[in-house]
Amino acid sequence: MKTSTAELIRNSRRASSAGTDLLTIGASIGALGLAGAALGAVCPACVVATPALLGFGLVQKLRAFFLAKKAKNLPAASRLEEA
Repeated sequence: MKTSTAELIRNSRRASSAGTDLLTIGASIGALGLAGAALGAVCPACVVATPALLGFGLVQKLRAFFLAKKAKNLPAASRLEEA
C-alpha cells in the first residue's frame, strides 16, 4: 500500500505535535518531581513518568522527522498522480 505525500505530511505534523506535547508534559512532571525532591519528598510516579514521557516524545519527534523526509524524497511521478 502506497502512502500519498499529503498523508505523509499530515502524519508528520501530527507526530510532531504529539511529540511536543509529550516533551512538555514530561518536562513539567520532572520539574514538579525535582521541586518535591528539594523539599524532601520523592514522588515515585514522577521518577517513572518523566523519563517515559520524555523518551516517547523524542520517539514521536524522530518519527515526524523521518516521515517528513520520506514525503520530501518521493519521486515526482507519484506527486503528480496525487494532484
